[in-house]
This record gives sequence, structure tokens and C-alpha cells, in this order.
Amino acid sequence: MSMLKEGDYVFLLDPKGKKYFVTLRRGGVFHSHRGTLKHEDIIGKEEGAVISLAQGAPFTVFKPTLWDYLLHMKRISGIIYPKDIGFIWMWGDIFPGARVIEGGVGSGSMLIALSRMVGEKGELISYELREDMMKRAEENLKNFYGEIPHWIKIKQENIYEGIQEKNIDRIILDVPEPWQVIPHARTALKGGGIIVAYIPSITQASRLHAELVNNNFSSVETLEVLIRSWHIKGESVRPEHRMIGHTGFLVKGRKVL
Repeated sequence: MSMLKEGDYVFLLDPKGKKYFVTLRRGGVFHSHRGTLKHEDIIGKEEGAVISLAQGAPFTVFKPTLWDYLLHMKRISGIIYPKDIGFIWMWGDIFPGARVIEGGVGSGSMLIALSRMVGEKGELISYELREDMMKRAEENLKNFYGEIPHWIKIKQENIYEGIQEKNIDRIILDVPEPWQVIPHARTALKGGGIIVAYIPSITQASRLHAELVNNNFSSVETLEVLIRSWHIKGESVRPEHRMIGHTGFLVKGRKVL
């Protein structure tokens, strides 16, 4: 049984499916156009409970999934979206206990996801030049975990100038010119190590693809991930009119000794 307690980050789901995110605090009050709800009326309840606001509207309370959190966390930059993160996880074979380098932290969506994937027995080192990005990512980490996990290190350094760590399992990049990182990646990665980059444009992807091939990486591939939802209501079954289309290109390579 998952009981909700003070300090938990939760969302309230209204009858129309809209989510309202709150951190539970003694004395706190949730306000919406549908009414108000004291946090004390949520604390001690089981996750999934249906709670009525003072004006009678029923809300269901849940802890956010990682997908929920990444889409609703505060940001000062674009993020790598869950659909791409999920593919990077499998395509890049991110495993518990892995040593992973991340280039470009941004607001921290990939950082938080990678931290979940490698777990406390792994190591995640992130390179980021901008101090404001580092602070935003750290705040999002703290809000998600309650603190910055010990297996995560964020460095204010330029990954284009080199990667200090060696014997790395995986490298994940979200930087404007990832081809500048490839010579350093060859030195940092183990034999068979994998590098995956998220890139906005196909011209960038083409240049990175060529750089990986020129630096003796194998299994070099480029793709994009698209999602199409379906409308299912009774006998009415059809694709949704809108789909999650292009967000970015993914490029992968594997180190050959």
C-alpha cells in the first residue's frame, strides 16, 4: 500500500483528465476553478484515492510517473521528450550499473531518465557549460528525488574540449555540434561502447553520421521516432487526427577497437 505523506510530489486528476501538480505540505491548500482542497485531506490517503473538493468535484490523486514528471517539470530550454528517451534507453542499451557520460544537460529530462536507468550502482557524469542550465537541472533532480543522488555528477565544463573520464560504457549527447565530441568519445569509451546523439536537423545528423564512420565506429544508424495515438470509443475506432511527429533525429554508433 502506497500512502501519501508530506513532501510527496503528486498530481490531482480532474474529471476531464487535466493534471494539477502539487508538493504536499501541512497547511497547504490546492486551488482550482473547480474549488479548493486542503493538503491534509490528501496526506495519509492511499495513492489512487478519489477525493472531493470542498465544492464537490471529484479528483483522483497519483504520484507522477517519470513520463508525467518530465513533461510537466519546470524548464528553461527545450527537452528531449519521453518518446525519444525511451528509444535511446533501448537503442543505446543503458543498463543498471553502467558508467554514462551525458553531454548537454539542458533542463534535465535526459539526466533524470538516465539516472533512473543506471541506478545507484552506476555512475552518471554530465557536462554542461551554462550555469543557469545546471541550476535548473539540479532543481528538477531535487524535486524528483528529494535530493541529488550520489551517483550523479554535473560538471560545468565544455565537452567539446575533452572527456576526462575513461572506461565509459555509454555516451549520450544533446549538443549543437556533436561531431566535435567524437574523437574524445573514442578515447573515453570502452571497446564496444555506444554513443547516441539527439539532433534537431538532418544536416547535423548527416555530418555526425559521417564523423562516426570516419572515426571507425560501427553500426552507425540514423532515425526518428514518431507516435500516433488511436481514438477508441465504442464502435468508433480510428487514428487520432494529431500525432506526435518530428522532435529530433537520433544517431548511434558503436566503438570498434
